[in-house]
Amino acid sequence: MDDMPGIGRKSAERILAETGVEMEHFQNESRFSSWAGLVPECKESAGKKMSTRIRKGNKYLKAT
Repeated sequence: MDDMPGIGRKSAERILAETGVEMEHFQNESRFSSWAGLVPECKESAGKKMSTRIRKGNKYLKAT
């Protein structure tokens, strides 16, 4: 098993339990992060950034 920096064995097991091993339905890591609810919204209008928050997403992945 390859090690990923910052992700321990238990966290990896939880991620796999939630997502499964077939990752083809996610086009890239950005889409996966967005699906999991780990990416904040980016709202900007006329060069002014507005406050945003992270969307709901998968509560088990966010806790991991």
